[in-house]
Amino acid sequence: LADIPIKAFYVFLYLGLIGSMLGYSLFGYLSKELDATLVATYTYVNPLIALILGHLILQEELTKILILASFFILLAVVLITTDKSKPS
Repeated sequence: LADIPIKAFYVFLYLGLIGSMLGYSLFGYLSKELDATLVATYTYVNPLIALILGHLILQEELTKILILASFFILLAVVLITTDKSKPS
């Protein structure tokens, strides 16, 4: 343990507390409060967030196919979450 850099420890701590504990706690809370279909759409949007952060932070290349795929993912999320008229 003494050979582990302090920066790696902070990254591990962040991933454990923010990335996992907070993320799953919010998911559990929202699952109780909102429709399951709406809550589940976060799994579709996560790759888009990673794509944007990778581009902004790591200067990863955004290719035409990635942009096109992102458009279709967003379109699917919009179609899923659009309020449909329900029978009364």
